[in-house]
Amino acid sequence: MKHTRRQFLIGSGIGLGLFTAGATAGVYLDHQSMQPVAAQRGEVLCDLHAHPATYHSYDETVGMLSSSGLVGLGQNNKTKRNLVYEQAIRKLEGTIAFDELTPGLLAKVGDGYFCKTQELSPEDTEYPFEILAVGSIGDYLPERESTIDTIKEIHDRDGLAIIVHPYVQRGGLLRYHLLGVREEMALANLCNRSDQGRPDAIEAHNAQLKWHVQKANKLAAEFTDCFDIPGISSSDAHRRLEQVKLCGIGITETIVRSGMGEVKKAIREGDFTRYGTYEEGPYVSAWSFAMGHFYEQKFGGR
Repeated sequence: MKHTRRQFLIGSGIGLGLFTAGATAGVYLDHQSMQPVAAQRGEVLCDLHAHPATYHSYDETVGMLSSSGLVGLGQNNKTKRNLVYEQAIRKLEGTIAFDELTPGLLAKVGDGYFCKTQELSPEDTEYPFEILAVGSIGDYLPERESTIDTIKEIHDRDGLAIIVHPYVQRGGLLRYHLLGVREEMALANLCNRSDQGRPDAIEAHNAQLKWHVQKANKLAAEFTDCFDIPGISSSDAHRRLEQVKLCGIGITETIVRSGMGEVKKAIREGDFTRYGTYEEGPYVSAWSFAMGHFYEQKFGGR
């Protein structure tokens, strides 16, 4: 059932207190099986929002890249520990057969695919959202102050702009916080734009620690219905390879094999199956979450 913007904003008000309450207990009680979802026959499971680390061994890295599914290799201007598209290509060159379906943007190796992505964090107090650029042509983008300018530049480079974890954003007691009413209205205004500053999709399911994002995932999924914008699912894997391709969206393999242009078109038009729900997950386990976000961030995983 569709709702008006006013009904949605009033009905989904969030209290930060509910988010922080029980957080410590959640770390101990939130044991997830981390069983990856299986895409339907003929589909490729596409995990676009992921940050596998550079420090894994050659065999571990190639095993991840060549396993069934597609992973977005997310560059981030704030760290050099994320494995990026160009590094993956260099690892494979001269060691294993692979095929660049769209040079510089999308490649296939073994049963798997990987593509160029970038996560950007504009310092924008009006629109405080993180953006995933998918398949942008040319150099990686610098950080901008304006979210709208960032989205426009992604589009100028023929990329997709996706708002990731839209209901969980930077700041607060636990590094992140659930959106307040003012921020939620800003998200609605952004997605109601009719120009190049409108995002192409939002992340409706993020697989990081369940107690951390479950409520946010529920609201994001409802938002996609209310505002008629595609909603993707992704692992948001942080460094740990067991998190990669835990969930994602299913895109027909014929489309993926056709190249990055067709993949971006399918996402923009919502021509995919979303694998991941706020109720059933999948979600990253508390242990894997803690290792990826804290221990390995500080000590490099070894």
